[in-house]
Amino acid sequence: MFHRLCAGVGVFLVGLMGPSDAWAGNLLANPGFETPIGLDAQPVAQWTEFGDPSTRWVTQRVTPYSGGQVLKMFGPWDIWGGTGVTQVFAAAEGQTWIARVYARNDSSDPMGVGNFCVMKIEFLDAVMGPVGGTWLAGVNVYEVWVADEATPRDEWLGFGLGTAPAPAGTAFAQLVLVEVQGPPVDGGSVFLDDAFFSQLCGMHDPVFDVNDDGFVDAQDLDAFVACYTGPAIPLGDTVAPDCKCLDRNGDNAIDQQDFGLFQRCYSAVEAVDPACDG
Repeated sequence: MFHRLCAGVGVFLVGLMGPSDAWAGNLLANPGFETPIGLDAQPVAQWTEFGDPSTRWVTQRVTPYSGGQVLKMFGPWDIWGGTGVTQVFAAAEGQTWIARVYARNDSSDPMGVGNFCVMKIEFLDAVMGPVGGTWLAGVNVYEVWVADEATPRDEWLGFGLGTAPAPAGTAFAQLVLVEVQGPPVDGGSVFLDDAFFSQLCGMHDPVFDVNDDGFVDAQDLDAFVACYTGPAIPLGDTVAPDCKCLDRNGDNAIDQQDFGLFQRCYSAVEAVDPACDG
């Protein structure tokens, strides 16, 4: 049986990044599968791939959710075999992580009987193994089923995992997108777009109201300045969660782009609009 397949807890979320929640920026590189560029192109840039490399690529052959390309996965022509992509990031006990992806069952190559696609959040220890030594659903792995042969065709559907708490011993958090082929080993593909993976920062609303007093004012500006790195200095793994939250464009820096959003929220003595950071 495919070794990465395990039971888990999945939650279907509509509007996963609502205005009342504060998330760090999307940590994923190439989340929309826009590189390499090509009608059908391999390998999938900036993702770690596993399984038969001939069973996945980026493609322009179906209508994307956004951008110009999507990820296509199929096969790999053995029962319970899997093909997929991952990205992994430093994490720590007590952090909470969320993920999202858009999936499509396209009539040009519909998913066959027994085939399904899963998105997972996995928590790994310092040697990149499962925290605690074995996979345990709801503890070190969380998953949601995003597509199978029964998925409506020619529609982009959004699926999310929220929220997954990192257990004791966590050193890394990993996002996994995997297509699995169950019996009778039928054909068809899943198409994915606009993946998202991030740490839950807190419940400041908006994120720049660091002291939660209903205003974005001089006290919040002081907190922003304390976190400011500029574009050339990346945020460290141990930076305070509130600082990570201020990285609104997910470029691993607190810089002028983030300050532009802060200025949009600055309210001084007036009540702040909670949606100003959206």
